[in-house]
Amino acid sequence: MLFGAWCVAGPRREIVFSRAGLRVGGAVGDLAIFDPFEPHAVLDPGQRHYSRDYFTGAEPSLFVGFEIALDQAAREAFGIDEPLPSGPVLCSAVAVNAETGALP
Repeated sequence: MLFGAWCVAGPRREIVFSRAGLRVGGAVGDLAIFDPFEPHAVLDPGQRHYSRDYFTGAEPSLFVGFEIALDQAAREAFGIDEPLPSGPVLCSAVAVNAETGALP
């Protein structure tokens, strides 16, 4: 599965992929599609790390999330190779341990 996030309301923010060193647009109308298991966050431009205090009282953003099944058409559109034969199928219905990332 791929995950999509579409910003439909709120101030300009960025979707941050710290492991990849990427920051992508998070303004109204922006859409990002990514591996949901890639660590990510939503921060204001220039903000270096998450701080709960920073967001207390801040104007909220609204993102609509959706999943894209990795069928043949989606794989071709996104340039994704075939899955490994023994690989698990992951989606929002699969419970993942929030502390360890372990699958059931």
